[in-house]
Amino acid sequence: FGGALMAVPWLGVATVLIAASGSLVAEGINWVLVYSKEEYVKLRERIDAATKRMEKTKEESAVADSAKSKVKNKAVTRHEQEIKGLDNDLARLQTRCNLISSVVLFIIFWFLTSALKGISVARLPFNPFKFLTHLTHHGLEGEDYTQCAVHFLYALSAMGVRANIQKALGLAPPKSIIQMQAAQAQMAYLASKKLL
Repeated sequence: FGGALMAVPWLGVATVLIAASGSLVAEGINWVLVYSKEEYVKLRERIDAATKRMEKTKEESAVADSAKSKVKNKAVTRHEQEIKGLDNDLARLQTRCNLISSVVLFIIFWFLTSALKGISVARLPFNPFKFLTHLTHHGLEGEDYTQCAVHFLYALSAMGVRANIQKALGLAPPKSIIQMQAAQAQMAYLASKKLL
């Protein structure tokens, strides 16, 4: 042929479906090994309860006079420290989940790339930037950089699908205190610059 093997129209769809199936399998394994365990459920409940207590205390401190406000601010700080500790425990459990998911998705990736080596699975509607051509055209012969290798499509699909599957199944991690603080700091900055 002189170039990459021709793309079979359904290979791109099959790659995306395999990535979605792999993500479902990984999340199923995570649910059995981590999410359904009493330790994880109780930890999530404790984080939710502590976050609600902190929000309630913040609301109370906003309407309190200055003397009570100082006491409430100390209580908010105490709640933030509690949430940070719980968040660290949750991060430990989520590391286990990420490791399991990575292993499952990597095994599927290895089988898929072995089976489709040198075959274009999709055609990109654009010419990718030069620095992306190695990712999108990896393992394909020829100079037609609109041809897409399985590596790129699978990685992109697996990353995009996994987050949505976690949200749909209710397994997405709760917002951490650090994320909440970052959002509050950004809102304060925008308000100070009168951008809000």
